[in-house]
Amino acid sequence: MRTSKILLAALLFSVGLYGQTGIRGVVMDAINGETLLGANILYAEGKGVATDFDGRFEIEVEPGEYTLEVSYVGYEPYSKTIVVKKGWVDIKIEMKSSILGEVEVVADVAIDRETPVAFSNITPKQVQRELASQDLPMVLNSTPGIYATQQGGGDGDARINIRGFSQRNVAVMIDGIPVNDMENGWVYWSNWFGLDMITQKMQVQRGLGVSKLAIPSVGGTINIITKGYDSKKSTRIKQEVGNNGFLRTSIGYTSGKLQGDWSVTLAGSYKRGDGWVDNTWTKGYFYYFRVDKKIGKHTLSLNGFGAPQSHGQRSWKVTMAEHDKEYARGLFTGNQDLYDLMRSYNQGWIDKEELDQGLSDMGLTQSDFDKHWVSFADTTGVTDRGVKYNQHWGDLNKFDVNGSDTVWHGRNRVTERENYYHKPQFSLKDFWMINDKWYMSNILYLSVGNGGGTQLNSSNPPRLQSNGQIDFQRIYANNKYGPWSIDPVYSDTERKSTDYLQSGINNHFWYGLLSTVSYNASKEWNHSGGLDIRSYRGEHYREVYDLVGGDYMIDQRDANSTQPVKRVGDKISYHNDANVRWIG
Repeated sequence: MRTSKILLAALLFSVGLYGQTGIRGVVMDAINGETLLGANILYAEGKGVATDFDGRFEIEVEPGEYTLEVSYVGYEPYSKTIVVKKGWVDIKIEMKSSILGEVEVVADVAIDRETPVAFSNITPKQVQRELASQDLPMVLNSTPGIYATQQGGGDGDARINIRGFSQRNVAVMIDGIPVNDMENGWVYWSNWFGLDMITQKMQVQRGLGVSKLAIPSVGGTINIITKGYDSKKSTRIKQEVGNNGFLRTSIGYTSGKLQGDWSVTLAGSYKRGDGWVDNTWTKGYFYYFRVDKKIGKHTLSLNGFGAPQSHGQRSWKVTMAEHDKEYARGLFTGNQDLYDLMRSYNQGWIDKEELDQGLSDMGLTQSDFDKHWVSFADTTGVTDRGVKYNQHWGDLNKFDVNGSDTVWHGRNRVTERENYYHKPQFSLKDFWMINDKWYMSNILYLSVGNGGGTQLNSSNPPRLQSNGQIDFQRIYANNKYGPWSIDPVYSDTERKSTDYLQSGINNHFWYGLLSTVSYNASKEWNHSGGLDIRSYRGEHYREVYDLVGGDYMIDQRDANSTQPVKRVGDKISYHNDANVRWIG
């Protein structure tokens, strides 16, 4: 009896399933196949659904003919007529990125099935979902052929490789304007940390791309398009809270097309945090404004943005064993005899000839040695300081001595490696649709950079305290009260600093013109040309940042300087200018 009831229930269930009719499917990006969360699908007037986390949807309807209208921010509208007869109709909807007209032409954005280059589009939804509080290039890690890392070196110190090429060979453009350093091609992502609030589209071209500009795009090109005249009205307020005291507050507003053909986009952000790695604190601001105005066949755009910031760094590596001794020792996969032989060679106890003989005695070759050398970690006498260890700081109590009295001002943390920079960029653009065949754009832009990075200048390697940090207390005491800090050649009363903090300054003044003209002769032929003109001046020098207790230091390295006594803010060591004139 029980078995017959189960069979009857199963039969009724199968009949119920068979009787259902509807439409189900998935919505995805036509280029990279990424499914789109929250896409809107209308199948009748006032009736619709949204895709789930996996980009899937399911609509139960009666048999008949239905027209699906699919919309998603940053994509072209999609429409398809479906005939439902019996059961479920399964479909796959591929959405194409919306064309941004004039901006895309200037930025050299590739178009699906028209441009012979491998590329991927990053949508605003993907940036919101995956980026969080990371540096902007970290969202590209899910893109084929790209590797991005923050390195554990400090906020804003991200690096990106495309098909094995470093970012010095990857062109980065914001609204069609190149931002790679004019002298070495480098990109410093801390200068753009708030761009995620106003990014309309981000495209990565892998390998040689379609750009008409003279840019270092052997490895690839990253195009970042910001919101403006073509964008929908939106307001975003975002509050991020993370570990180690991280806070970031951001706001972004896009007006869309206003009355009188105006458009305004504004954004601002503030962040602070202590950093996961010891003393890799961060503090920064971001601002952005853009005003668009359409006048006849011209679209004028004025924008500016920047991100004054400072952060602590962990700029060079220590041995793996100093971070995790047991982990480092466990990485060695050879036998104990080989380990001992490698350690002896590494410590200089045996020479190359003795090493070769030892390998021969064990029946091993040089290739066996090389294979294990990459994972070799000599842990002898090494102190395990943890994975958060950062060697670039120390504690300091500043004090004054008057007779037998000591006045302590409290313990302060002194950072040896600090990066601080502000690189605002401004541009004025004119997009001119002359007629249905002729198009012209002109962009004037200006970039002004000021800032640098600090480091300790010491006559000898700095002495470390038992916790592995720099002994700034000893440096301070030697500079302020040491017997050698009085140098009668220069002063009988002031104190000379032997060890001090210096800053490497790298300022620049950069302006340029990008002019493009395009003629669509026919469906088969498109003629284009233009000018890429740039003028860049870089100013590089060192200056005294902190004398750590002393009153002055002596610098005799600059042959052009007649005064060797230098104080805080004075230029030292070198003062070089770099001039780059560029036309393409």
